[in-house]
Amino acid sequence: MSRDSRLSTAIHLLMLLWGKKGELVQSDYIASSVNTNPVVIRRLIGQLKEAGIVEVVAGKNGGCRLLKSAEHISMWDVFIAVQNPQLFFKNKNEPNKECPIGCKINDCLNQYYDDLQDTLMSKMKKDTLLSLITEQVL
Repeated sequence: MSRDSRLSTAIHLLMLLWGKKGELVQSDYIASSVNTNPVVIRRLIGQLKEAGIVEVVAGKNGGCRLLKSAEHISMWDVFIAVQNPQLFFKNKNEPNKECPIGCKINDCLNQYYDDLQDTLMSKMKKDTLLSLITEQVL
């Protein structure tokens, strides 16, 4: 799974669990809805479990379910669980320090990316799984 699709897949997974209202849901079922391999789903479930978002019950009749109510799961919680929180990667190349642009570009871009990340993080902390479901799905 690409790094870019983890968040979308995790949100899809969590919405499915919300819709099952506490029933245990198996990774095969989730994978068929997402249209991906169950192994991918199990990896995400493991990350969400580690973050305290889902509960996993092992065994033939096991599965997973939400551990928290949807109103207490922020999009930031989900993002942090499945992605690297560093949204924008900084330039690793050292531009020419003699260039009037090159000597300032990394500081300029780093500040810009930090501001973007702060804005996105603030919105993601306000938005919950429940708000996304009620505003976009229902």
